[in-house]
Order: sequence, then structure tokens, then C-alpha cells
Amino acid sequence: MKLVTLILSVAFTLALTTNAYSASCSADMVRRGGAGRTIDTFFGQSYGHGRYARQEACDQARRRCMRDLRHRQRNGRNLRAVCLVQGRRGGGMGPGRVQVTRHCSTALVESDRWGSYTVDRFHAQAIGPRGTGVKARACEKSQRKCQRNRRYAQRCVTQR
Repeated sequence: MKLVTLILSVAFTLALTTNAYSASCSADMVRRGGAGRTIDTFFGQSYGHGRYARQEACDQARRRCMRDLRHRQRNGRNLRAVCLVQGRRGGGMGPGRVQVTRHCSTALVESDRWGSYTVDRFHAQAIGPRGTGVKARACEKSQRKCQRNRRYAQRCVTQR
């Protein structure tokens, strides 16, 4: 009886874990024109089943990409970039996703009638899964540090 219970519990556990990632999809932020170089990659995943699971995953990836692209373009970066969705079936986004560390620095710049000069420099890093805007988070952290120390005519300039 114990053996049957053990076999059933193992089979049930395997049945649950094999479909943990029903569908996944990626969206690439690429530079429009020229070589079409990939700037960043964003992932989406759906835990649902059925015909719309992949569509949900691709919608999530596209939303993440567009959100980051809007943020970059508001700050004057990647003005010629677009988001392209590239679907991937199966469980390509399992628990073993690659963790990356990204760094960013922001300079506190002061201008006077003779020019501008760097007063201080702030550094930050962020760690997370590839394609989830880790670099943007690192730059936001360094920008926040700079803004806390800013005075009057000084400005913060993020350097990537």
C-alpha cells in the first residue's frame, strides 16, 4: 500500500512539474535601419494551457519591451528602435534562467559661464534574469543616488 501511494505521488508530482511553463515567447528591441542590432531581449511566459497560451506569453513580452522602449525614448535613447516579437514554444524559460549583473554610472555635472565640470560620480549595479531590464534598473539606481545629492544648477547625466 505504501509503495502504491509513493508511486502515485511521484507520478502526480511529475505531471504537475512537466507543464510548469506552458508557453514562452521573446521580444527583441532592435535598432531600426542599418544592421538591425539587438539592443535588449524581453521574455514573457504563460502558465495557462490551450491555444491562447502562446499569445498571452508574446503579449507579455511585447508589453515589457514597449514599456522599456518608451522609457528609453523619453530619456533620448534608442530613438530609432522597435520591438519585434519572436515566439518560442515549450519550456524554454525554466528555473535555470541566466542571471546577469549590469552596472551604470551617473555624473553630477555643474555648469557655469566658463563651461561644465563633473562634481561627483555615482555608480550602481543590478542583478536579475537576462532580458528583464536589468541595465535600466541599475541606471535608475545611480540616477536616484545622484538626484539625492543634487544642488541648484547641477544636473545628473547618466553614462551607459
